[in-house]
Amino acid sequence: MNHYLKPMTFLLIGAAVVACKKNQENTDEPAINAELPTAYQQFYNVDQVYQDGDYVVIECSGTPDHKSPYYQGTEWEDERYEAYGGTNPDYFQNPNRIDEQNFTFRLPLNPTVDEGHELTPLGPIGVALNGVAIFNQ
Repeated sequence: MNHYLKPMTFLLIGAAVVACKKNQENTDEPAINAELPTAYQQFYNVDQVYQDGDYVVIECSGTPDHKSPYYQGTEWEDERYEAYGGTNPDYFQNPNRIDEQNFTFRLPLNPTVDEGHELTPLGPIGVALNGVAIFNQ
């Protein structure tokens, strides 16, 4: 595993705790190992959270549990599509749509600061509590 993710692990989990609110409509309970630290017990809308040696593994599809205009034309349109309701006159919806993906995040159980402070790559660098990937730009 790349060392640049270690110092960001708890920062991303903390940000996800603050930024995400559990959608009460989601009744699927993920398989979460009850012996993991409390922070990992907060995940929902994920497939599994378990320990593998010195790592916590989070497996998820990346589909948000909230309504979005980007569910239009998908298999979840009936239950999760919601038209844009904002006031921005310059709003433009891009042509992409939400789709399931297969994410597996391996986070160190006991992260340490990497003295090298390597840059993060493009792509997923973390995961929110609701199983949505956090991307680097």
